[in-house]
Amino acid sequence: MYAVAIALKEEKFTAVPELLQDFYYVSPHDSSPPMKPYTAYRKYLNSIDGTRNQRLKLRRHSLHADMLKQRAEVSQYIDFEHVMQADFFLFIYSFLHSTDDYFDNWFPVTTLYATDRGAPFEVFARSQSSSYFKKMKVALGIEDKAPLVELCDKFSRRESHTPPGILGALNLPALPQSKQLQRNLEEL
Repeated sequence: MYAVAIALKEEKFTAVPELLQDFYYVSPHDSSPPMKPYTAYRKYLNSIDGTRNQRLKLRRHSLHADMLKQRAEVSQYIDFEHVMQADFFLFIYSFLHSTDDYFDNWFPVTTLYATDRGAPFEVFARSQSSSYFKKMKVALGIEDKAPLVELCDKFSRRESHTPPGILGALNLPALPQSKQLQRNLEEL
């Protein structure tokens, strides 16, 4: 996620598909294949968000999101805003390129902190410019705006939902990022 955050921040859009289209070796603990897509790194962490949160009676929505936020706050190069942007971007990317397996999509845990935002993430706000979108669409791995328009429509009709668990109740189409993305696409 941090590599994508840096690539988006620095507008190195061609690096993003290279990071996301490759498979990564994950030491197998069962008979599953060892080569996994990037989404294997972002699954719901019940040991942290469920068990630990309950055991310590912390009453946090997501300890995982809290940990990612704390980690970004000590970074000298990347701030939490860019981490959230990358997390949301990876979520969008996973739905644009997903298989039929609902659980293979990215789990955008940091978007819990984005629900109070009044503005879209920078990469989506700048996409209102057709010249910027032409550069940025490379990162999304799409040729034109049609797949994004279709995805936004699915979110609006609630045909695509966030992963189950802590984000199950999060109304993704209500996030400013999703609304602004749809408006920007309509204007292109």
